[in-house]
Amino acid sequence: MKGLSRNPGPVKTGGSSAEFAWVNQSGRIPSRTSSFADGFRGKAPYAAVAVVAECSIEDSGCARSAVAQVRDAFAEGVAYGVDEVLADAFDRLRESWIGTGHEQCSIAAVAVLGREAWIASAGSCHAFMADPGSEGSIDLESDTPRNGVTSVRKVVLREGQSIVLVTHNLRKLMGSSAAAKYTTGCSDPLGNCLKTMVAETRIRFRKTGGSVAAMRFSREPSSLLPSKPLLLGGAAVLFLILAVLILPGLFRGSGTVPDPAGSASLPVEPVIVMPLETDTAETVPIEEPVPDPVSALLIAESASGLDSLPSLSLTLAGAEPDPRWENAARGIYYIADHARADSMARQINALTTGEDFPLVAVTSVVTVRQGGISAFADWLRALDPEEAGTTAVIVETSSSVAGGADWIEDFALFANGDRTRQDLPSSYTGTPAMGVPASVDSSGYSMIIVP
Repeated sequence: MKGLSRNPGPVKTGGSSAEFAWVNQSGRIPSRTSSFADGFRGKAPYAAVAVVAECSIEDSGCARSAVAQVRDAFAEGVAYGVDEVLADAFDRLRESWIGTGHEQCSIAAVAVLGREAWIASAGSCHAFMADPGSEGSIDLESDTPRNGVTSVRKVVLREGQSIVLVTHNLRKLMGSSAAAKYTTGCSDPLGNCLKTMVAETRIRFRKTGGSVAAMRFSREPSSLLPSKPLLLGGAAVLFLILAVLILPGLFRGSGTVPDPAGSASLPVEPVIVMPLETDTAETVPIEEPVPDPVSALLIAESASGLDSLPSLSLTLAGAEPDPRWENAARGIYYIADHARADSMARQINALTTGEDFPLVAVTSVVTVRQGGISAFADWLRALDPEEAGTTAVIVETSSSVAGGADWIEDFALFANGDRTRQDLPSSYTGTPAMGVPASVDSSGYSMIIVP
């Protein structure tokens, strides 16, 4: 689930610069990614632009096409009439969607020329501004409706201001301190700042990911440098100082000492350093520690050869998933921050043949056992669907916890495990949602395999 970030660098605009970057972050199921962000770096006197778009899951190619149409309108070189070019690109795009089923697609863009920026948006993609030192952000509402659909807003930028574009799944960044922290308040390159900001949203653990693009306006760094003559003078002084300090050391290191009277130099006796004697008989090789095997649950009746993997501690559920009571789509579910579980999941996937075997990263695996039925029945039902979407639940009890309730569909995985382990304590692995009525225990699982 790695995001794709492109940072074309700053666009110079006469004494100042607009830095552009964008990040595309896939979710737990990359095939359901339905958003895209990209842009065009225009060199003065031409405008630069950044665009994000999002379409339905069944129409993921639409987002890339929409971004390309707006981006390419500026790739031809736009030196004036930026607002008209941006609005016309949006109008043509929406007209092309009519009757094609793309009417529910969303898009937002920001174009910059000099100190001026123009923002357009349609649908559920959002644009907002962050100011230096701000604890939040300002939503950029439309102020120039066009045909009742596309809108364009013009703003005059100040040093340090940033404009951020997000798709629907990242909308919570609007008004948050994180948006200002990782744009105007971040001293790193903007691309790195956006990567960190998106990572903190944990959107990679949701079924669908999201996209973000941003521009940051700042003073031209080169305007703060000293003049060329001053640099040359400083370099000459530095060279003389180094010569005075280094040349005497070179004479001493050569093995001869200059004679002030001009006589021949006397050789200096070399110093011979003998190696230390070692007793090879006492040399003991260092043994590398053997890591604990990855604890995994296979929801099947047979091991299918997986029990032969030495780095895997396998438990069998003993039955196939029942869709009436369980939410267990085919795949390998593993703790995202567990390096060995990640590696083992990919190794198992490489061993399988035939139809696709999705890899699904989750934040935690919660195992419910007999002693925790009542506490978990309330906690699972009340858990926020967004957090449930990054949680895998394994039930190892003699009776049902959910009874086939609709809310089990909110979880990344909800399945029965090995009921013979019901007397063990309830546990979790990974980073669970707040308030989980269990503790970390070695009897928990780091990977769930659903054939």
